[in-house]
Amino acid sequence: MRDKKHSKKIILISLSTFFITACNETNNAVNTSEDNSNQFASRSWSQLDPSLSSNFDFELRAIHFIDGEKIWAAGGFTNDGFSSKAGIIYSKDGGYTWSESDVYGDLWEIYGIHFFDNNKGWIVGNGDNKGLILNTSNGGKNWSQQTHSTGVLNTFYDVHFVNATHGWIIGGREDTNERVVLHTENGGDTWTEIYDFGSGLPFLSMSIVDQNNAWLVGMDVESDTGHSYYETTDGGTNWQTGKTGSYELAGLVAHSFDRVEFIDTSVGYVSSGSTVMKTIDGGLEWVRVFQLNDMDIKDMTFLNADIGWLVGSGRGGANDLGKIYFTSDGGESWTLEHISYDNNINNIDTALNAINALDINNVMTVGKRLTIFKRSENP
Repeated sequence: MRDKKHSKKIILISLSTFFITACNETNNAVNTSEDNSNQFASRSWSQLDPSLSSNFDFELRAIHFIDGEKIWAAGGFTNDGFSSKAGIIYSKDGGYTWSESDVYGDLWEIYGIHFFDNNKGWIVGNGDNKGLILNTSNGGKNWSQQTHSTGVLNTFYDVHFVNATHGWIIGGREDTNERVVLHTENGGDTWTEIYDFGSGLPFLSMSIVDQNNAWLVGMDVESDTGHSYYETTDGGTNWQTGKTGSYELAGLVAHSFDRVEFIDTSVGYVSSGSTVMKTIDGGLEWVRVFQLNDMDIKDMTFLNADIGWLVGSGRGGANDLGKIYFTSDGGESWTLEHISYDNNINNIDTALNAINALDINNVMTVGKRLTIFKRSENP
């Protein structure tokens, strides 16, 4: 199985134009720092050891806090270079010890996790060459597959529920440039495929702030005709692309978004490769708030309009180490908080794939080599 979440990544803006201290353009300033000189400098990141049998070749791709103690993470590992086996792990003590779930498939890949509350949760990915949906109603003690009518070879990348009944799943199929959006109004007992989003690489990320307002992003097949950004204000009945008006301020990266995070109906962020754009008016106008030519952003999370993190990795050789950037001023400045090194072997690929934050004291990121880092109050 291939790592579809970041395959065929299209970066269509010259990254060499902007540097770590970045631009003089009005409203496009990018200020990054590695001196940790901000109000959160006393906090540090600690690597947690899950002590599981499937360790070195295991890659975590998703993580979700239920509360400060209960956490779920999932991904997969390659057995022989051609097949994959999913792994689902959980912690009941804030991430310090982990157990393996007994739910897995030999041909499964996991990309998304979401719990609506302590009991109801969903995991999505690809299972046996078709979209996979797993559901629990008892906090993960038991999982069952939910059925859907989409075709084979689809992969689901993200799942989110706004309440116990209304939820969304997104994904698609790369080889035929198909996109998939599923919606349920009965907790996943039935899933309905909605809307014709046209051709394009799969939707990779979504952000839903309430039952009416949602955003989807993906990557286009053709930059001049495709759309990578959709939004709805009526619960999915109608969708609009961002390819109108001042959305064009996003520039060339506007057709290759791969992460989206809205705080409310006004403030939101999208990322593409090494670039992050921000809006404060619901997506009418966008400004660049982060661009670093040796950073490959894999995920981001925000507690509010000001406090957030980016995770990913450097590019090439020994630079493939996981990196974590932090902002406490809505993206006006960024601090390199951490570079991940494997406990046993330095300078190997320890890219960080996903991050989730419950509050300022409960932030965790996961990635390759079964890497798990947790942010703590004290250094």
